[in-house]
Amino acid sequence: MQIKGVGPKVADCALLFGFERGEAFPKDVWIKRVMAEIYGDDFDEKRFGKDAGIIQQWMFHYARINSAEKGEA
Repeated sequence: MQIKGVGPKVADCALLFGFERGEAFPKDVWIKRVMAEIYGDDFDEKRFGKDAGIIQQWMFHYARINSAEKGEA
């Protein structure tokens, strides 16, 4: 995150997809919404451990499918 323009989400994406670090959990607006909806505002994604990245991908898919069905996407 020392590179200008690279914040926590982009850094986590690089770790997850570029370096196969399964514990990385990129959070954008879609993930924040689904996390709040399912777990509330104080859930720590570190509880997912080494599978956090794949769980994040399923959450993203869930959020996009649900918003499309509601006409929000």
